[in-house]
Amino acid sequence: MSLESSLRRPRRSRDQINLVPMVDVLMVLLFFFLISMQLGDLRAINITLPKIETAGENAVADTMIIQMNLEGQIFLNNEEISEDLLIAAVKFQSSVKPDTPVLMAMDEGITIKDMTRIIDICRSNGLQKVRLQSQ
Repeated sequence: MSLESSLRRPRRSRDQINLVPMVDVLMVLLFFFLISMQLGDLRAINITLPKIETAGENAVADTMIIQMNLEGQIFLNNEEISEDLLIAAVKFQSSVKPDTPVLMAMDEGITIKDMTRIIDICRSNGLQKVRLQSQ
């Protein structure tokens, strides 16, 4: 038996796949896509937001987002809309849920007159929680 046992080949260990590098790559891709998806909304309408040094957090759930670009086009939740339809939408929203927050994302070149007109539309139709989006 000793001759036979000395002639035996040593057992080969099984090859293993190391999953740690693959998980690392997947995490990097996940973070990349999460960050790029959040920043994509306002760039599609071509709005340059003004910078406010003392701005707070603007992430509010169930928010109406009203945007205006330099040409004066109004967007409600990323859909172009006329001012008359905006008034109707604000009236409807205030009748359904009067405490709905409104987030205004106006281009930095918009005049105060245009901005206050949109704020007045919201407040006169029952939506009082109006915030401005900044960078």
